[in-house]
Amino acid sequence: KSLQFNGENKSILVASDVDGVMTVWTLQPDNSDKTDKNDYDEPGDVKLRATVCPVTDIDAAESMNTVSVRFDGKVVAVPGRENNIEFFNLETFKEIDERKNLQCSDLEHGNKENFSVVSFSPNGKFCFAASKDKKCIVWNVKKNKPIVVLNVSDTNVCSMDWIEGENAVVMTNADGEWAKWENVLSSSELIAEGGSKTNPFFQATSADELRFFSNEEDSKFATKDAMLDGELDDDDDMEDDDGFVEEDEEDEKENRKRELGRPSATAHVSAPVIVAKGPKPQGSFQVNSTKVNPDTVGVQKRRFLCYNTLGSVVATEDTNSGLKNVEMSFHDTSRGGRMPTITDDVGYDLGVCGETGVLLAAKSQIFFKPYESWTKDSEWTLEMPEDERPTSIACGDDFVAVATSQNMLRIFTSYGAQKEVLNFEGPIVTLAAANDSLAVCYREHFSECKLKFKVYDVEKRIEKYAGNVPLSCPDSEEADKSQENIVRLTWMGFVENSSESALAICDSTGICRIYSKQTFSGSWVPCFDSKKARDSDLEKHWIVSLSNKECKTVVCKSAEYGPSVNPKPVLSILPLSVPALQLEGSSFDIEEKGLTAKLALNVCNAAASEKLSNANAKRARDRELAEAKATFDKAMMKCLVEAVKADRLARAGDIAVTFERPAMVDAAAKFAKAMKKSNLAERILMLAEDEDDEEDSSDDEDDEDSSDEDDEKDDGEKVKDDFEAAAKTPAPKPSSVAKQQKVQKENVAVGSSGKKRDSSKSTPSTLKKKARTSAGGDKNPFARK
Repeated sequence: KSLQFNGENKSILVASDVDGVMTVWTLQPDNSDKTDKNDYDEPGDVKLRATVCPVTDIDAAESMNTVSVRFDGKVVAVPGRENNIEFFNLETFKEIDERKNLQCSDLEHGNKENFSVVSFSPNGKFCFAASKDKKCIVWNVKKNKPIVVLNVSDTNVCSMDWIEGENAVVMTNADGEWAKWENVLSSSELIAEGGSKTNPFFQATSADELRFFSNEEDSKFATKDAMLDGELDDDDDMEDDDGFVEEDEEDEKENRKRELGRPSATAHVSAPVIVAKGPKPQGSFQVNSTKVNPDTVGVQKRRFLCYNTLGSVVATEDTNSGLKNVEMSFHDTSRGGRMPTITDDVGYDLGVCGETGVLLAAKSQIFFKPYESWTKDSEWTLEMPEDERPTSIACGDDFVAVATSQNMLRIFTSYGAQKEVLNFEGPIVTLAAANDSLAVCYREHFSECKLKFKVYDVEKRIEKYAGNVPLSCPDSEEADKSQENIVRLTWMGFVENSSESALAICDSTGICRIYSKQTFSGSWVPCFDSKKARDSDLEKHWIVSLSNKECKTVVCKSAEYGPSVNPKPVLSILPLSVPALQLEGSSFDIEEKGLTAKLALNVCNAAASEKLSNANAKRARDRELAEAKATFDKAMMKCLVEAVKADRLARAGDIAVTFERPAMVDAAAKFAKAMKKSNLAERILMLAEDEDDEEDSSDDEDDEDSSDEDDEKDDGEKVKDDFEAAAKTPAPKPSSVAKQQKVQKENVAVGSSGKKRDSSKSTPSTLKKKARTSAGGDKNPFARK
């Protein structure tokens, strides 16, 4: 549960575990006072093991069992099992006299449960402790006096630290919240303690103030306890000569407490601290769903369980009768297979309108209804375990996925066959699916705020790519005013059309990003800013889907609650826009369109690299790639024109290299000549020649490989045909055999002389060169004239 070294030399390591055992190891043993080498300590030897701390669970944040070593490395403080703090001497490796233990459970405002956090102040004069009953106490160690008590109202403190230069400490809890406890010591207490008013916990302390125990007292204490334990073990009912029963160990402890003489006055109770709540980890949510707006007027409360480009799933609740139902509808009313309205008896709170069916989920049940099926009764229902509930769902072409509260990802076929069960290291935040791809956004740990993602190919059972989820930084001034401005992930999905292998996200600031595998082997690229796209501050964009060119949103008043069911939402199609900077001598819009076209091209190139078995899908992908290349070349040509007009010829040369089609390079050279920029035109043609030579060399290599394969294939087929023909032909006469041998010899002689060659066969490379020569009259269309 806790580890700490004994100062800068790190010669001793102190630890506590869940069983309440404190262990001390020596890492740099000092054997100077030992004469017998057999008694020498070795690095890693256990010098002390004591069962003194409370027993805790391994994940119990309210019971940390922290150990604290004083700055000089001579004393360690640990939580005890009697609502106290115990001390151990790290020089003698013995427990310090228990009369020096810190305890105030008998006071009015003292702790009534065990401590979980203990910490010496940097100067060793004070000790901070936090208990399980939400008490924070600061002691003067030498005086054995509780100075101040703080009642924490929310959750137990699990960690703290002293603030240098201030009369304050900072604390955190397991929910990720932190608080600053200011003015820990009052003015009168500062005067009484004789410390600095601005830095009481860091001010240097004299050796006398640190000496709150002596080795002699410890030895007497240990000897007395040993004698007492031996006497009790021999005979618990032993009587002395006077006929009185000896005091047992509990009576001895009570006498010691009375001898200690606890202060009769209650420790000062500090004023409440100002709690500054840190960012709470994001909870799970369902993509493309809305919440019920509390301002809605009417008997029926309606909200979208799902609203996407295919259709919608609406949940309705009658506030008077309490009846609930779920209704599904397509945006294309001519499409068949719509699910009829069902009565909701289980309380469905998650829904997805997928390509093959509708998936609904409640706390205890999963229900799937396919649009079409080759058999009856194809819908299926699954009951969830009591300790596991669905938190997010998604539908692909041939699968459905369910994320649960136990960090499980359960994958089924469309007809309910269990396919895979995956366990993530942290809670799953949301899911998204398209075709055979499934995206999972999750947290690394239950208290971790950082989000990560993985994209799977469910059909091939492989992980396609993974990484971190970037979120925007809130405005610093707004973040200081309110902790509600924490940025959250609000939407996740795949890019539409044939490029559905690219993942896209949107956060609460309205920034959308697309993951481009072609950009530095996988990077997030910002592509849409809601603040810049909206007409007024009252408008909010609720994201429905993204393509590689546009964003489909619904303009509504609140992004938190989303669009209302009535009236029906109206889609607004807005172009994507990669944030660009305005260069000198160029237009901002042109630069922005160029970067946006580059993003669309990268997404299409990444999609083109994946193999598709469907011929129609492949043709659609090729058309999209050709269109993206044309759009990119057009945008780059505008950038080149702006650069030439601004006399930025070096920039124009860099732009010319990026063209995807050779015809655009030729057009750029002609434009440079028309603008009387001959040096730029020569530069563009030179770059085109180099690029063309590289293409020819690669084409020749490919053609040679393919021609060799074709020749081997043709030779094999020819041998096979000759064999079959020979098998069918009757045996020749001796005279015909001689003639055939003579003809074969003539053919061999002609072949070896090389005078006769079949020039009708041409490789693709030669055909390409002939086409260039016939079209331009030169081997290279970009060669100088």
